[in-house]
Amino acid sequence: MIPRYSRPDMVAIWSPASKFKIWYEIEAHACEAMANIGVIPRENADAVWKAKDVKFDVARIDEIEATTKHDVIAFSSTSFLMDDKLSNLDQFKELLKKFIATDKQEITKSLIFN
Repeated sequence: MIPRYSRPDMVAIWSPASKFKIWYEIEAHACEAMANIGVIPRENADAVWKAKDVKFDVARIDEIEATTKHDVIAFSSTSFLMDDKLSNLDQFKELLKKFIATDKQEITKSLIFN
């Protein structure tokens, strides 16, 4: 956005931090849906939601993206995972590993046809 033409409320809506908050919420809802159909344990989905008030380190995300050339990997790899609001970080890391290794097509079929 061009700063001199931008109102503060609009800048906030389109800020990188807002984008990452929305991405987080999408991932959290996906984890909840996967827990509902038994793909992941309920406690893992609950652990993701415990980080709902986390502040994203946009500079760190940008730094990782410059290396990986992938915005979602950069987002997923940032220090927000280390926030103390996640009471069971090891569970969350395992959740991410399971999600990455899971056949996304099978999850999608389960969500659509069940």
